[in-house]
Amino acid sequence: MRLPISSKSLAFKIQQLAVLPLALALALFAAGALINHVMSAQEAEHEQNQLATRWLLTMSRHATSPDNREFLQTAFDDMLEMPHVSGIYLFNNSGELLIKQGKRPDINLSSSLSDSLKHWSDAGHNYYSVPIWRTGPRGVSIQDGWLVMSVNPAGVVIRQYQGAALILACLLAAFAVMMIMAWRLTRSVEVPIHNVQKTLQDFNRQNLESRVPVSGSVEMQTLAHNVNELGERLLHEQNNIRQQIDLATSELQETLDQVEIQSIELDLARKKAVQANKIKTEFLANTSHEIRTPINGILGFTNLLLKSPLTTQQREYLRTIAHSSQGLLTIINDILDFSRLEEDKLILDSTPFNLRQIIEETLQVLAPAASEKQLYLVALQGSDTPLNLIGDALRIKQVLTNLIGNAIKFTDHGHILITTELVDVHSNIAQIRVRVTDTGIGINHASKASLFEAFQQADGSDNRLRGGTGLGLAIAKKLVDKMGGSIDIDSNPETGACAWFSLPLPIQQNTFEPKYQSLLNRRAAVMVEIPILAQQLTTYLNQWGIKVVSFGSLQKLLRGAENDNFDWLIALPKRDTTVGELEPLLKMSQPKVIGTLPDSALAYNERVQEMEANLVFLPLSHDHLYQVLRDALHLPAGDSPLERVIDKSARVMVVDDNPANLQLVCTFLQAMGVQAVGAKSGMDALELLKHQKVDLIFMDVQMPGMDGLEASRRIRQAEPENQRIPIIALTAHDMGQQMAELRHAGMDDYTTKPISEQQLAHFIQHWLGKAPSIQPALAAPAAVNLAFPQSAIMDLQEALRLANGKSDLARDMLHNLTSKLGDDAETIVELYRQKDLQSLQDRVHRLYGGCCYCGVPELRQASGQLDNYLVNGYHEQLDDAVNAVVKAIQRLRSWADEHDLDTLFEVTPQAAP
Repeated sequence: MRLPISSKSLAFKIQQLAVLPLALALALFAAGALINHVMSAQEAEHEQNQLATRWLLTMSRHATSPDNREFLQTAFDDMLEMPHVSGIYLFNNSGELLIKQGKRPDINLSSSLSDSLKHWSDAGHNYYSVPIWRTGPRGVSIQDGWLVMSVNPAGVVIRQYQGAALILACLLAAFAVMMIMAWRLTRSVEVPIHNVQKTLQDFNRQNLESRVPVSGSVEMQTLAHNVNELGERLLHEQNNIRQQIDLATSELQETLDQVEIQSIELDLARKKAVQANKIKTEFLANTSHEIRTPINGILGFTNLLLKSPLTTQQREYLRTIAHSSQGLLTIINDILDFSRLEEDKLILDSTPFNLRQIIEETLQVLAPAASEKQLYLVALQGSDTPLNLIGDALRIKQVLTNLIGNAIKFTDHGHILITTELVDVHSNIAQIRVRVTDTGIGINHASKASLFEAFQQADGSDNRLRGGTGLGLAIAKKLVDKMGGSIDIDSNPETGACAWFSLPLPIQQNTFEPKYQSLLNRRAAVMVEIPILAQQLTTYLNQWGIKVVSFGSLQKLLRGAENDNFDWLIALPKRDTTVGELEPLLKMSQPKVIGTLPDSALAYNERVQEMEANLVFLPLSHDHLYQVLRDALHLPAGDSPLERVIDKSARVMVVDDNPANLQLVCTFLQAMGVQAVGAKSGMDALELLKHQKVDLIFMDVQMPGMDGLEASRRIRQAEPENQRIPIIALTAHDMGQQMAELRHAGMDDYTTKPISEQQLAHFIQHWLGKAPSIQPALAAPAAVNLAFPQSAIMDLQEALRLANGKSDLARDMLHNLTSKLGDDAETIVELYRQKDLQSLQDRVHRLYGGCCYCGVPELRQASGQLDNYLVNGYHEQLDDAVNAVVKAIQRLRSWADEHDLDTLFEVTPQAAP
């Protein structure tokens, strides 16, 4: 019999309910029987004791006669035949034993005798004593002795045990019978349930053909029939499902075959689309280059004119032309940038810039569009906002241009306010937020979600009315995301919009800040009819220490000027103000400054120029306004923000194996008033350092023989601990990811080629805390002869820009490069044929370094790509890359043979300002 293993099992419950009640009843019955048996035995013993007592009383009457001894002996023998009597004893009145019949007593009986009938137990026997009396003379009772009988109770106890054993045996027999019956009952229930459970488990394992044996009680049989019917239904459903699956599988296979065919067709279509997109990209690049070439010519001649003697009005016109041309370049670049952003090929720059300057430059570009709609562009900076930052200034200007241009398009009257604020500073990283707030039509919530998607606009119906392709905000968002910032627009319809973006930008260290002290404590009478412009103008004047007296109208300004002394009379009238209304102001003897929109009537009026009024075009520029105020007072050169103090104590070493690169960087340094020391190799640098002391070193990383890393290690080993020389790595590759290697070699910072004069000035300021002299911000490259169409082979404007406008330097750099191209091509081909990849990489890297400063886009790209393949071990792509370099060299040599560099870089004579 299988016992239940768990108190919660059904078998256990059945046995518990079947056995326990009967077992309890039997136990109670057995207990009653046992108690009754014991009581009966005790009653029998009691009766025997009573019989013995009566017998003793009878014997005590005969024991008094001496003649009765024989009788007593016989009677004692008869009593001993009784099963419970173990001994009979006769004592005299002195307690002496006269007759002993049976077992000798184990105790002294005489001490227990008394004058009356007595019963006691001792040593496992029961004793009964009776005093013997006789009647004496005169009827007096005289005690002659005692008769004592010993009774052994063991027989009674044995009978009691025998009775109890019999009752227990019967109880066990009855319990066994009940257990057998309970087991049979349990099996009659458990076995059918177990069969049902096993069958259900088979169903769960998808064995739907399993069936339950029909047995047991009627209920169990009914349960078995139900389970079997369930199995039949499940089996039927399974067969149906299998048929459906087979049908679906067949249909799916047909679908997959169709999808595979469509996939092949889509792959072919994708390849065609990729090829078409590649052709489109090449077309855009070529077209944009052809467009940029004449624009660069416009910029070049405009900047040349800006260096000549001009009136304030003429200078404003030229600045507008320059900024507008730059804006056109920005539009062209937007298209290319969006393509690069889509392909994630846009590389961000990291150079020092002035935040206020790039905002004002952006406003100057967009000023004509705003002026046409009579909109005022106003820029305000927070007092705690750092202005000298590090980042990609061009891309930030691009974001600003898109946001402000968008605000101009959707604003018909009022103004556009650009504010900057400092959100947070952590570890020299400033979180800068720029807001562009307009008073336009606003944006509804439904349109806001799709604003930053490509080719999307807030309202498609405005496309023709307001223009635009829908790329501006998409490009802005992608640029901000790439720079690690965030961008969004807050707006309600009819109340205007506020577009903002936030960027984490490092703060420049040891920067030169103009003092703006030459106008300190001067006095200005100011009349501004536009409140937001009044706030901007007052902020600027207060920053320069100028005492401002504001007047509500032109008449009040004139009366105030007659009664008080002012250094300037500054008026920013409304756009529709006529020259006649300003005539009294123009006749005043004090210096006059008039601000107006570029396309207003005042901007082109000869009367304004004849009266020697200083005309300032809106939007206001911080540094330009300061310069105009100085010029109005005819102050000598001093702390103009366009000038820098020359510190000739700085001594800087440049180490580069490329003579052209070495010459260019040294020329830049000398133009700043810094003493430049050139070294053609790492060994030359070490030798020069033994005899000369320098403050800063610009070190080319990759040089033949001893590279820049090894040279830096040796410099660190030789220099005293307290005289560490900052070393800046110069490399044609982006070494940002290898900065740890540069640091380990002893280098302190790095920059990629080509390096500009502004970047050199930044590094000198940062590491030496000295401000070198740089050209004014309005200085421009010299003009070049653009009578022929330019191409990607040679970009003269880029060459001039890389030479910082020095035409002779640009000419020498290009001449040094082209004169060695024949040897470079032969050497590259020969080294590649010999598979001398290390020497090939050194030669290509040197060629690429020279191209970085010469305005040769095609050769620079081809040599840079080949250099990158060699550095990273992409040997399977070397064939095409080498061929591309050789072809680019051949085309550049052909171009150089067809053109006279001296004629191309002929400098237009300039008059002294």
